[in-house]
Amino acid sequence: MNSLGDHAYTSCNMDNDYLLSNTVKSLLQICLDNLVHGYILPRSFVEIIRKNDSIEDEKILEQVKKCCFGHLPSTLACKLMCNALLKYDNHQGIPRLLIIYLSLLEDLRCAKLVTPLYLYRWTAGRLILLGRLFESDVLVNCKDLSLDMYNFYHRQDVPQSWTYDAEPEFQLERVRLESREESLVEDLLSRLSHLVVLKLHTVCTDQMLEIISNTCQCLAGLDVSFSKNVTDPGISILCRDQSHSRKSVKELELEGTSITSKSILMLLESCNKLVNIESATMEDFLYDMQSIFSETSSFGDTAHGYMLKKLNLCIRKHSVNQPSLAHIVSVIFPNLEEIQIHYVHPKEAESLKFMKDLVSLRSLMIGVVSLEYLTPSLFSVGMNLVTFRYVFYGGDSGQIDLSIIQQNCRNLRTLSLSGNCVVSDPKFGSKNEEIFPRLTDLHISTHSFIPMKVWSILLANCTYLAKIDLTNCEGLYDDSLSQILANNPKSLLKVTKVNIKGGHKGDVALTERSVLMLHKRCSLLTQLGDCFTWSLYGDGYSGTRGVI
Repeated sequence: MNSLGDHAYTSCNMDNDYLLSNTVKSLLQICLDNLVHGYILPRSFVEIIRKNDSIEDEKILEQVKKCCFGHLPSTLACKLMCNALLKYDNHQGIPRLLIIYLSLLEDLRCAKLVTPLYLYRWTAGRLILLGRLFESDVLVNCKDLSLDMYNFYHRQDVPQSWTYDAEPEFQLERVRLESREESLVEDLLSRLSHLVVLKLHTVCTDQMLEIISNTCQCLAGLDVSFSKNVTDPGISILCRDQSHSRKSVKELELEGTSITSKSILMLLESCNKLVNIESATMEDFLYDMQSIFSETSSFGDTAHGYMLKKLNLCIRKHSVNQPSLAHIVSVIFPNLEEIQIHYVHPKEAESLKFMKDLVSLRSLMIGVVSLEYLTPSLFSVGMNLVTFRYVFYGGDSGQIDLSIIQQNCRNLRTLSLSGNCVVSDPKFGSKNEEIFPRLTDLHISTHSFIPMKVWSILLANCTYLAKIDLTNCEGLYDDSLSQILANNPKSLLKVTKVNIKGGHKGDVALTERSVLMLHKRCSLLTQLGDCFTWSLYGDGYSGTRGVI
């Protein structure tokens, strides 16, 4: 990484972004790099691993002794571990990483522990790691455990099948650990009494959930995504009166499990601290609630509500039953602070007006619905929003009117728009008023050029911008950028990342002159791209060519 002075900069015409930095590597970082790079694994060892053959523990321990770093302070051991994970957690580096990992375990006293991701292919490596975790004291201090080595797990002895019509028993067996490894994982879980966050993808079972519920007294977050062997009986164990987790859990990620809407109801009724359930089954639960509420006349008078603060949802079906799903959400989840609605059935779009009742809402992401159906809700709760992400490519024109968003959501800190095109009212930015005065993150991605009236006003007036990500902008040249910076002394002063991208090399008519201007204005800038699509070595054209 080169240092940038007042009159020097680094420019490389390549696919990746420009990386700018005012610092060089610290002496500590150089030492860490040399330490993890210094150990070389024997070729014979690598060949055995490539074939996924078993290796005697003694041979692995022999390599661990050769890689010994001596007794290190815990802080230094943790830094060394992070460095090794960044460099070697890949197909080629995993043999070396495992030996380094095992060598450091005795010295680790860290609150967060992550297992190497690419151990998912190496059964013998996972077994030896589980065994050494027991022998060390690293779990005593661990509060956050991510067993990433199971993120892509599948049984080596079971043929692959990715079809949905395969036998359920076959699919369950494919993601079930062999008995010895399953026992080791269960023993590991039984020792995690102080754990606060646990990530165990794919291989979690109902039996493991029972161990977790009996052992983890402080568990706040549990992620068992894609674990097909997690079912309703397992969730019922987690929700029973004797369960420690029932009283402490706040966030559950259950996407891709075998639970039904029955589990969602059990969790909502039993876990009074629960603020987030990540599962596509939530939609089924809401349809079940719709069937129940459609048979009663007292729905509007209900005072019952759950404590969820985050909700991810798709509204895929249209139902003639009333109340609508959006209305149900606003009543039974009145405390929502963050909601993501990835899809809305066209005939359900009008029901989004009920989001106006979500007075605690701070973050909204929504897609595939025209802005006109959101306007009534934005009029009521828009000033409370700090994050608004909107995706819309449909309709006759696919236009996203930024003026509507600005009029109703002025306090945004994050704004992300994706669609066919962005437009604005002719009076947009003409008044002496601040445009998104708190905005720090701006992302606009459109098929057509972003109008000059839009991007220029945003860059000029949003003085707290830190991250900017834009597709090709109408009339953006060296001279137009220079004029904006000259006329607005506070513009871009706080920017750390700028990404302005086109579709092909040379689409963005900015040259090295703009790189210098941004470097001079943006003292905090660390990343500048996508410069592959910039006209870096152009002539700094200042006309209006290419304007659409």
